[in-house]
Amino acid sequence: MPGLYLDFKPTQIEISGDMASDFGEVHFKPKAKPNDPKNTAKYLVIWKRERGNWKVFYDCWNWNSDPAKRQ
Repeated sequence: MPGLYLDFKPTQIEISGDMASDFGEVHFKPKAKPNDPKNTAKYLVIWKRERGNWKVFYDCWNWNSDPAKRQ
């Protein structure tokens, strides 16, 4: 998407065997500015190693702010 600002800031990454979890904050919106609280969400990604390669097994996120207050 042209002009999309996307910035992942992991707060914790854990690896156990062939599974890993990565969670933290993500900032995104077309033409958003870094650390814009209106466009900050939490995310969780579960990774699975298959034949030596890490692949996304599960991915979810939710907004930190009220939808009515986002632009």
